[in-house]
Amino acid sequence: MLGVIGLLWLGVDIWLGVDSGTPAKAEPSAAVPACIHWLPIVRYRAYGYDHVVRLESKCDKPASCTVSTNVNPTPVSGTLPAGGRIELLTFNGSPARTFVPSILCTLR
Repeated sequence: MLGVIGLLWLGVDIWLGVDSGTPAKAEPSAAVPACIHWLPIVRYRAYGYDHVVRLESKCDKPASCTVSTNVNPTPVSGTLPAGGRIELLTFNGSPARTFVPSILCTLR
């Protein structure tokens, strides 16, 4: 009986998902214009951790952004609309709970 309850509990955790927030403080960078704010996010899934970088713009122009991390050095790129927000997935199912992003954004 306890095994069934344990599996049900596991199922609830998987169904709800977990967003652990920020593994590292998002600090300003010379490679990112001051009107762009970013946030590293780790989301736990049943098979590992998804590493996501959220980019939010207060700029009047769109920006081209490239993100890589210490866990996955392969760059991921996206276009951040003026006044918009995007999330770039840098790793799906990582065994690592934390990561440090490297971000480069240029206004167009």
